[in-house]
Amino acid sequence: MVLGAAGLALLCAAPAAAGETGAFLKIPAGARAVGLGSAYTAMADDAASVAWNPAGLGHVGRRELTATHAELFAGLRHEFMAAAAPTPLGTLGLAAELLTQSDLEGRDAQGRQTGSLAASDRAVTVALGRTLGRFQLGGGVRFIESKLADATARTLAVDIGGQAKAGAVFGVPLSLGAAVRNLGPGLSYGGTREPLPTTLSAGAAVRLPAGLTMAAEWRWRPNGDKAEFGLGTEYAVLPSVALRAGFATTRAVSGGAAIGGLAGLGAGLGLRLGRLGLDYAFTPFGELGNVQRLSLGVRW
Repeated sequence: MVLGAAGLALLCAAPAAAGETGAFLKIPAGARAVGLGSAYTAMADDAASVAWNPAGLGHVGRRELTATHAELFAGLRHEFMAAAAPTPLGTLGLAAELLTQSDLEGRDAQGRQTGSLAASDRAVTVALGRTLGRFQLGGGVRFIESKLADATARTLAVDIGGQAKAGAVFGVPLSLGAAVRNLGPGLSYGGTREPLPTTLSAGAAVRLPAGLTMAAEWRWRPNGDKAEFGLGTEYAVLPSVALRAGFATTRAVSGGAAIGGLAGLGAGLGLRLGRLGLDYAFTPFGELGNVQRLSLGVRW
C-alpha cells in the first residue's frame, strides 16, 4: 500500500508518535545541525536558529541567507530556507520549509484504486532574537499548513528560547541553551484536532582547545511522551574547514531492523570561502537508504 510506504518513510525521517500530527516539523533543518546529531539548541548561532532556538539569532551580526535540500525516502524531499538581518530591536529571522512527495495511490475500503492523491506540508516562521549581556533570548511565530488530497489543515505555533554563556568550567568555555518549539493548538482534519510535536529541548556546548567543540542535548515531546538525546562534535581542521560527527537516539530507536547497524550516526563537513558557506551531512538508514543534506549560505 503506497500510503503505508510513504508513512513509513516519513516515520523514519522524523519519527511520529501516537497522538501527534505535523510529523514534518520534526525533520531537522540545516546540514550543520544534522551533522552534529541535532544537538544544536546551545550551539545555534546562524540563520537556521529560527528552526532550532530563536535565541541563537542574537549571535547573528550580519545579514545571512541559507538554503538546505534533503533527499529522504520514497520520493520525499525536504526544502528549508532561512534569512536573518540585524535590526535595532534585535536580529530578525524568516524561515520557510516544504515537504513534498510523489503522488500517493488512493484506494477505497475494498482496496480498489481510486486515483492519485497529492500531499504536501509547509511552514513559515518569523522570529526575533537579541543579546542581553551574557544571555540571548528569542521567540517566533510559525504558520503551518498540511494538505492531503482535498483536505487542508492550518494552524499557528510559537517558539521561545534562551542561551547563556555559563563561563568557564575547568578552564573550558561552556554555553547553555533551552527552547520550546511548536507550542500550539494542533492541526484539525474534519473536526478532529491532533496536537503538534511540541518539543522541549535543553543542551550544553563546550569549546575545547585546538578548535574542537562538543555538544549534548536532551529533548522531550510531551504530546508523544517521547524523550530523545543527541551528541555532536565539530573540529575546525582549518579556519575554513570543519569536520562533524554526531549521534541521535531519534534515528537509532525509531525504525526497527530496517535502520541497520549504523542507526543514529551521522557525519558532516563544513567549508567557508569568504562570505560563502557550504555544509554537507550524511545519515545512514540501512535498507531504507541514506539521507544526504546540502546547505548553501552567504553572509554580507
